Amino acid sequence: MDVAEMLIYSGEPVGEQYEKIEEYLTEKYRTPIVMGDIESIEDITTTIAVNSPFELPSSVIAQMSRGYEKYVSMSWNGNYDISMPGTYEIEGSTIANPTIKMTYKLIVE
Repeated sequence: MDVAEMLIYSGEPVGEQYEKIEEYLTEKYRTPIVMGDIESIEDITTTIAVNSPFELPSSVIAQMSRGYEKYVSMSWNGNYDISMPGTYEIEGSTIANPTIKMTYKLIVE
């Protein structure tokens, strides 16, 4: 059985309105529905002291194609050592679209 739902709203949704629509549909159907594609994610640089606790984030803010920002889940490829001073560059890619990549630069001082 196929089911269709139509959403009618006044004007074109912008910014946070897309998030509200996405939340409504996700809550209602319990499936991940994305309103627009990931346009880009920015590189991140963090400086920490040697032996400071650190974990790569499970998600980062992405610029979406419809002009708003959203947290997206990430996968990381690279190593770092918080006990060793240095600069570590870890490549990240979005789980939703692994071709969209970023670099997380961790500076341990």
